[in-house]
Amino acid sequence: MMFPVPSHLPYLCKLIHRSLGLPVFYMEQDDTTVYEFAPGFALNPMYKSRNELLHELFLLGREQPAAYHA
Repeated sequence: MMFPVPSHLPYLCKLIHRSLGLPVFYMEQDDTTVYEFAPGFALNPMYKSRNELLHELFLLGREQPAAYHA
């Protein structure tokens, strides 16, 4: 299900990227990339495409418990 992209989303993605130096991807639950801010993002050669990498990361996030206790 696609939700409307908030108008401030590009600004927030850019701010996070510039503050932390991380690529930022905003995705829907069906793994569709809605917005990305990742200048200079280099793809890991173990993956055939950016979507394959993001899909795997997206699945990893779903498997993690809500809170981690050591």
